[in-house]
Amino acid sequence: MARQALSIGDVTAHDAAPLFRLCWKLSQNPATVLERAIPDVGAVQSRYLAFLVRENLAQVAEPVTQRVVALGGERDLDAVLDYCDGLMAAGDADHAIRAWNAVCWRTLHSYHPLAPLTSPGLTNSDFASTPIQRGSDWRMPLSGVDVERGGLPPRLWITLDGRQPDTCELLAQVLAVVPSRRYRLRFRYQSDGIRPASGVRWRVADVAAREIPSDSSDLASEKEVTGTLRFRSPRAASLVRQALAYRRPPSCLSVFSRAGRRVTGRLR
Repeated sequence: MARQALSIGDVTAHDAAPLFRLCWKLSQNPATVLERAIPDVGAVQSRYLAFLVRENLAQVAEPVTQRVVALGGERDLDAVLDYCDGLMAAGDADHAIRAWNAVCWRTLHSYHPLAPLTSPGLTNSDFASTPIQRGSDWRMPLSGVDVERGGLPPRLWITLDGRQPDTCELLAQVLAVVPSRRYRLRFRYQSDGIRPASGVRWRVADVAAREIPSDSSDLASEKEVTGTLRFRSPRAASLVRQALAYRRPPSCLSVFSRAGRRVTGRLR
């Protein structure tokens, strides 16, 4: 009955969660629920995937993800990206990589699939595509920081207006890594109005926000220069978060007016 109702009804207009819960009350077997109760319709599979993520049942969601990718439209893939984000936050590298690579195969054709063993690297490293701020792409999370993309070749302009928090991420990406392996990031940048000891630098942490030692230094150069970040992935980590971060220097804590206590300037 639930399968028929889900096939006939418009799941985009109504909350299908009560029907999904009914299915799980009738059977605790994920395969049985999927095969007998959830119709092979992309929109239904997408909402069922979202339901599993909300109900903390992501561990049984991979077969549903495969059906969403195969049957769903582009809107339906948002549920796969939500699923992927949750896996990354939980440190589940294997399932997160498979989910992200499936989305790349289906719609993000300009992105290279993640392959940490054979082809390590950043996603969208040259900013050729506008970051979707999901999955393994770049994220630009906050107010007080203006991020623009443009130019040929494409680049990012990051403007600090002094209203950013004392500690914040300006730009971040979750990387799939091989445990206990050394990594090096090379990048080019130029700053305008940012003084030395700015507190702006690349930092690396695990998904639990424990910082990983690296040799990055504060970014400040009126001329375009090449910088390098080196770090070693932890023994027990297959995902790390690399972020261009701001931490207000101790020297700025008490001497300036409120507007001048935080760094202002532009970085590209």
